[in-house]
Amino acid sequence: YPKYSGNTQGYLIEYFKNITQEIYEGLKTAFEQKGYKVFDLKQLSRSWEKPFHEMTIEKIVTALSGKADYLFVFHYMDIGNSSIDSKTYRVKASNSGFTSMVFSYTLFDIAEQEDVFSYSPMIGFAVMPSIIYNPEIMENPELRKRIIINCNNENKDESYKFSHDFTDSELIKLLLNNILNGFSCPDKKYIDCYDKCRFYEIKGLIPQIP
Repeated sequence: YPKYSGNTQGYLIEYFKNITQEIYEGLKTAFEQKGYKVFDLKQLSRSWEKPFHEMTIEKIVTALSGKADYLFVFHYMDIGNSSIDSKTYRVKASNSGFTSMVFSYTLFDIAEQEDVFSYSPMIGFAVMPSIIYNPEIMENPELRKRIIINCNNENKDESYKFSHDFTDSELIKLLLNNILNGFSCPDKKYIDCYDKCRFYEIKGLIPQIP
């Protein structure tokens, strides 16, 4: 994805790790725990005349008639560091370029040919609030040592700095936990220079699966 520097004359291109397989495995496990047998659409569509990514959802649902009960569609875009580099705060990670992701998903009933539910969180996933507002991390002394918060606001252009050494694998597990089980702001705040968490909530997928 292009990373725009603010200068309309140019931009930088950043390449982020493809985490599709990790997301797929996490979603697959969640549905299997609810008793579903899960198939990758790429496998089911190999014999189709047209690649599924060139088809509309309506045509995909029709093509799956008699072959599956539900179609689950998950869209995501890894934004990387491009949206977490502002004058208000800066996020730096020593082991990862993965910092934020927007996503949406829909479950379609094949027999009824209609959606059962759709969801897209207002903000999506972001590493900073998912870490510093997470009691399991902030109340664990060993995990808390891996986070550095600089509240020095002498320079108003860079009020706060947040850094951590969590790896891609650890952040992806955190992401999947938020997607599957949800995430709500706690009643308490853990960092004095950050306001109490507001407007950041992800509804869990697992309770929605019929």
